[in-house]
Amino acid sequence: RGRKLGGGGGGGEEGAGCGVGITFKLRRDGHYHVKSLADGGPAQLSGLVSIGDIVVSVSGVSIHHLSHAQLAQLVLGPKGTSVEFVLLRRTPEGELSTRPAVLTRAELPSFSALSGQSTEDGGITEQPSSGSSDGSEGGRVTV
Repeated sequence: RGRKLGGGGGGGEEGAGCGVGITFKLRRDGHYHVKSLADGGPAQLSGLVSIGDIVVSVSGVSIHHLSHAQLAQLVLGPKGTSVEFVLLRRTPEGELSTRPAVLTRAELPSFSALSGQSTEDGGITEQPSSGSSDGSEGGRVTV
């Protein structure tokens, strides 16, 4: 079972807990990568984010070694506002390239389908690590 983090009330702003529909997975090296995208969420609809992308920064802040809660504070915000990601992706030639992705936060009704828990108030859900051997350790977080 996941542990719910955050909430919709950040600072009393209506919709402060809106996200972009990305499930991040924390790897042992301290980097978050994109584990999955919410169907119909801002990240999927943009076409700018791919499963496997490594997230370098969110809104100009390096997320290397941040906790799930700290990552959520950077990503979640009022509906209709933007959040900028810098993503690292391996090209077909094997080289690494960075690219920006500016996404607009939205309410995510399909959150519960990814996380297994209701997030009606716009919170995030943290899933513990399943002990997989893909280099991950800190579980995953959907925002």
